[in-house]
Amino acid sequence: MKFILKLFFPLHSKIIIFSILFLLHSNLSSSAQTQPELKVLNQAIQKLQSAQSLSTNFEQKQKNITLGITKSSLGTILLKKQKKDVVQFRFETNPEKSLLVSDGKKIWYFLPPNPQDSNEKGLLTIRKADTLKSQPALRILAGFSKLEEEFKVVKLDTELRFRLIPKPNSNNKRKNHNDLQYIELELEKRTNLVYKISLKNQLGNETELEFKELKLDAPLTEKSFQFIPPPGVKFDTETID
Repeated sequence: MKFILKLFFPLHSKIIIFSILFLLHSNLSSSAQTQPELKVLNQAIQKLQSAQSLSTNFEQKQKNITLGITKSSLGTILLKKQKKDVVQFRFETNPEKSLLVSDGKKIWYFLPPNPQDSNEKGLLTIRKADTLKSQPALRILAGFSKLEEEFKVVKLDTELRFRLIPKPNSNNKRKNHNDLQYIELELEKRTNLVYKISLKNQLGNETELEFKELKLDAPLTEKSFQFIPPPGVKFDTETID
């Protein structure tokens, strides 16, 4: 499960997805709202806040400085708000297939079996949904934190790019953001919606998520957020009941 947790989050990620969750609930401070250069970002976030669901395809790029490798993948994200601080989501990637599903109570992370091994049935990890609430990107995207308290918001070279830099707390420690150097958001001019999210950690590793055909208030069924383990699947040692 550590693979998942560092993903959309500090960053090993196969699942940063959750940068989008931050946008669905986060608020800029009143002082930020009065700054003209941040007005467009505030408007983009307000659009996502008012949406009850969304669906999007995406292209993900991951750069590992330590290993000297870059990986690309495609996938889909489905997200639906429930009651306060509860979000259902579904995150799938290809060609390295993986599936992350949450009904708001549990999270299922499934790695399909190797098609070349007829004896393999895949690996499944199950955790409580609260597990991800401590992860920086999810806290931002799902609105579990307030931007003005945890981040310094900086406009970059154009009016459509912004950087979120974690702030130190009173003990000069960056609570919940120890591995995160910054998050960057880029808006699409035509729709004024966030279409690219990038994360960089203290080691210099980067994960970029670019959204394609993002739809707000998309009609989503409960079936999309359910998961039935296939027969014979292997359960990870960190799995809960």
